[in-house]
Amino acid sequence: MAAARLAVIADSHLCSPGTPYGHWNDRLLLPESWTLWREAVDFVAASAAEAVMLLGDVTNFAEPDLLVRGLRELARAGRPVIAVAGNHDVEPVRDALAAAKQAIPALTVPGLTPSPSPAFGGLHVAGVPIRASRQGGHVLDGDELHDLPGDRPLVMISHYPILDIEADLTRQHLRHPDHLGGVGPLRRQLHRHRGPGVVLHGHVHRHHAARSGRLLQLSMAPLIESPHAVTLLTLRTEPDGLNVDRETVPLRAASRPTPALEHWMFQDGRWTLDPTPSARRPQP
Repeated sequence: MAAARLAVIADSHLCSPGTPYGHWNDRLLLPESWTLWREAVDFVAASAAEAVMLLGDVTNFAEPDLLVRGLRELARAGRPVIAVAGNHDVEPVRDALAAAKQAIPALTVPGLTPSPSPAFGGLHVAGVPIRASRQGGHVLDGDELHDLPGDRPLVMISHYPILDIEADLTRQHLRHPDHLGGVGPLRRQLHRHRGPGVVLHGHVHRHHAARSGRLLQLSMAPLIESPHAVTLLTLRTEPDGLNVDRETVPLRAASRPTPALEHWMFQDGRWTLDPTPSARRPQP
């Protein structure tokens, strides 16, 4: 049985202390971004997570020096770091994550070729690289996935959602940011994958879940905006299928309630949500 226990940080938007507060669906604590980051680092260090996953928008203005500084502070937690870039990390003339990778070789930035990852208990993992488009907006930086792992589980790490959830957020009177250009072929390929798939993403600043066929998509709560959370994620392959436990841990008082614990199960070709997950509380 393969198992992975991860701490997930999404949308930290690290920036200079003098940056003014912003607003998306809730207040963006931009001048407090480093305080929140250190709270998250301390939480990860005290947890039993085996690795840390960053789901993009680590910085707010694509500043490589701030990203390197943040990653060096995160090193205090003593965990391997896996990251993908967000739209705020990528500008037309620079890629803050790529620059940080040169300075911190231990940082893992997965690409579009799935491969077994020790940090994910040997599960196959791929990442979604992005770049800024000359026409404006952001697009998928690369071709479709290569070497899908047959009927074995696949974990896709992305800043942007792969399944379109704009209508669902709109129904909840929540804002939806831009879509990732060129993601359609990747979405179709994931739907053709014969095994269970899990997409982990940020960008929308909301705790959310979507299902489509054998694909489960989990949007992780942000750090910079309510609920100011770190997510604890446990993935396990068991004889009866793949299980995913998600525990959202607010570091500050949250203005909107977020489910504390979810237990997702892939059985008989589909994902289901256990209505009583407390009996299977993860131990990351």
